[in-house]
Amino acid sequence: MNPCVPNRKVYQGIADRRQMFRMFDRHAQRPERDHVDAGSLYSGEWFGVACGEHDYMLEILPPLWMRGEMFALREFLTDSITSVFYTLRIDGRTHYYHAYCDLNVARSPAEMRDAIVERESWPVKAMTRGERLEHIWSATHDEYGGYAGDRWLPEHHGKRTVLCYGGRQGEIPGLWLVGDQGVCIISNGKLADGERPLVLYSEECHPIGNPDWFHYKQRHFGGHDGVEFIDAEQLIPLFDRNLRCTHLNVQLTETEVSLSLIAR
Repeated sequence: MNPCVPNRKVYQGIADRRQMFRMFDRHAQRPERDHVDAGSLYSGEWFGVACGEHDYMLEILPPLWMRGEMFALREFLTDSITSVFYTLRIDGRTHYYHAYCDLNVARSPAEMRDAIVERESWPVKAMTRGERLEHIWSATHDEYGGYAGDRWLPEHHGKRTVLCYGGRQGEIPGLWLVGDQGVCIISNGKLADGERPLVLYSEECHPIGNPDWFHYKQRHFGGHDGVEFIDAEQLIPLFDRNLRCTHLNVQLTETEVSLSLIAR
């Protein structure tokens, strides 16, 4: 039996099919992959998926079992850990999830269901520090994230890593346009210890203020999470010319970010 590990959300937002399959084996770069049981790495991990992805996985193979709002895949990740998919009604809306459960633990699927409902029922969809770190690592491309290997100092071997590049952009004042659990803008200014950044959400893509936020995000930002940098030099002339405006309008294309101010 695998050691007991906590149930934990490892990706914010709703994973599309590409991201879902990538998340199925997000520890693929772990050291000694073929020789060490990775059950404790995967067991207890969960994340949201779309209805289409949930139904797609149900149709691939006959499930191992179906119990009310959940079904388990027939193919096991390890000796006792397999994928369990959930259809859950939370706050009046239907949501879909994938989780890795240890079927050697009798109530593992039910306890996972309860943990998901409890977490997703929080009145404020705030991320804990642990969830933020998990999401950053999950969303980082394999070329830039993984596990520390032989090129790292011995004391870091086996630890998870994210490769970051410093440079001119990090020194320029501006805003981050973030597509994640909704779409928001955040200043890239350095904060004092203990301070939290001011987060301003799009009216159309506010995860609490607009029940259709995900559809707007897919349409205007795209289905994937991501970050775009907006140079302050683009914003200051707009503000200087339009002192009576109240809203920042952002339009995205595949090649550029367009900004304008409007008054309401």
